[in-house]
Amino acid sequence: MNSKTFVKFKKNKNYKKLSLYAILLSILLFFVILSMVVNPEKYIAVTLNSILIWATVVLPSIFPFLVYTKFLTKLKLVDHFANLCTPITRFLFNTDGLSSYIYIMSIMSGYPVGAKLTTDLYLEGKIDRGTAHRTICFCTNCGPMFIIGTVGVGLLLSKQAGYIILIAHLLGAIINGIVYRNYHKNDKKILKANIEQSSTDNFLSETAISSANSMFIVGTYIIVFFILIEFLNRLFSMNNTTILNALFNGFLEITHGAKDIALLPISMNFKIILSTAILSFGGIATAFQSFAFIKKIEYSFKFFFLQKLTHCIFSTIIACLLCLIL
Repeated sequence: MNSKTFVKFKKNKNYKKLSLYAILLSILLFFVILSMVVNPEKYIAVTLNSILIWATVVLPSIFPFLVYTKFLTKLKLVDHFANLCTPITRFLFNTDGLSSYIYIMSIMSGYPVGAKLTTDLYLEGKIDRGTAHRTICFCTNCGPMFIIGTVGVGLLLSKQAGYIILIAHLLGAIINGIVYRNYHKNDKKILKANIEQSSTDNFLSETAISSANSMFIVGTYIIVFFILIEFLNRLFSMNNTTILNALFNGFLEITHGAKDIALLPISMNFKIILSTAILSFGGIATAFQSFAFIKKIEYSFKFFFLQKLTHCIFSTIIACLLCLIL
């Protein structure tokens, strides 16, 4: 390519300079792929383990909620319930009553149902964009089946520990919503509702396809981040389970981090506090799962990261207080 051709290429509107972020990410991905080629047996085992966790833990606890919450949003009963709760949610979070329905569904089902429900209601024209943004601040939560069942009983071998984590997590979400009650308060953009009525058969099919696609998105992120965690642990020689290693893994993917925290040789109270922190933050993998939906409401990823960080701080403080009391 001669100099004139290169200059023309640079002036082309489709030409873009690679950012430092893109270069570093490309280098990281190259070495991840290289590591997978050099040690395929290990990464195949990690992939199978992540699929097993998705199929046995995540899928059964989330998929039914995705289907049935979609059904509920089509019923007028939800609107009546929302009207009753509007004075409370307006006072606490500066949102209408539908946010109370999203909050209840999010704490019953867990990540990323709250994000998907909020996005669905915005796309259906039932809430404005500002309300959607504020609702996300307290409606992206971990579910009780995972907190009590998987983390409390399954990993920490204590149902009481699971309940403490759950209470701290949910109270932290409420405080988080109050803190950000004025976020995007002047954004009243609302989409026109789709007046086309689908038949029952079409609605069932659309719901099934939408829920299945959502679960595959969740599963993909779990696999990707399990492989990334394995690569980074090998890169930095973090083979032994330490507090720093457990928090690092939990920062990336909460299931992996919760498993590592349960293996730490520390007191139960400290395990509860650390588990609360990573479950409330949600991990980068969960953030990407949620963001796959909320990007449709033009949500800032930086702000999503910030509000999950404050949720983590509030919940951790509450967990410390509960451990001292109980």
